[in-house]
Amino acid sequence: MNIAGGGQTNSYYVSLGYLDDQGIAIASGFKRYSLRANLNSELKPWLRLTTSIALTHSVQDAPKSDDSNLANMH
Repeated sequence: MNIAGGGQTNSYYVSLGYLDDQGIAIASGFKRYSLRANLNSELKPWLRLTTSIALTHSVQDAPKSDDSNLANMH
C-alpha cells in the first residue's frame, strides 16, 4: 500500500508492506513488515530538503531440531 502527494514546493511518499509466507515444513514460516517514507521540500529556490527512511522487521520460524545445521539458523 502506498500514498503519494504534494504541492508546488513539497512532495511526499509513504509505503507500507506486509509479507506472510507459510513454510513448507510444519512450524516454519517467514513474516516481514516494511515502511518507507520520502519527503522533499523546496525551502528556497536555491535550497532543497530531502529526507528518506526505510524500516524493516522480519520474523523467521524454523522447526525444532538437534541437527546443528538447523539449530544454528537465526
